Amino acid sequence: MEGVTLRHRDRSLLSELWLHVEPGELIAVMGPSGAGKTTLLRTVAGLAAPDSGSISRPGDRVAVVFQDPRLLPWRTALENVELVCEAGGKHRARDWLGRVGLAGDVDLFPAALSGGMRQRVAVARALAYDAPVVLVDEPFASLDGPTATALRDELATHLRDQKRTVLWVTHHQDEADAVAERTLVMGGPPSGDWRIETAP
Repeated sequence: MEGVTLRHRDRSLLSELWLHVEPGELIAVMGPSGAGKTTLLRTVAGLAAPDSGSISRPGDRVAVVFQDPRLLPWRTALENVELVCEAGGKHRARDWLGRVGLAGDVDLFPAALSGGMRQRVAVARALAYDAPVVLVDEPFASLDGPTATALRDELATHLRDQKRTVLWVTHHQDEADAVAERTLVMGGPPSGDWRIETAP
């Protein structure tokens, strides 16, 4: 990200961000509500253009773990993950569902899954997609503490093992310290200031 500036109406969300994320590095993104964290992810994903500056990323594929699972209710867990796989990807989809602890639940529909299980399907879907960049947007905020921590640690481990390049939005300092070595802290409007912090 070279000189990236983001605005919303007449407010500056982010001013002149210069940040290089190494291949395989996981960067946490923090800031108050309304600071522009999700806007930054959308811009990195290519869904919006920065007001100024430029963003370059490896390849044109980006995987996203959203705040809510966004599963198709008329498809099974396996079919939801298989959607992002290349032709003949049923084996890959089944493999990733097994890795997130859902090997015995692949034929269930979202309505039959708990909130934590639906998020596991969403995690499996993002990891099954062959993308060098993964964007994580607070996907565990609605889960209870132990479930959220377990899923957070599983996802971070898989991302490191796969050497994916990751931007991970969180509101919690302990989560940022647990998953990332560096954190982009966004101050938000009106100045759009930012800083990089290194985990202890």
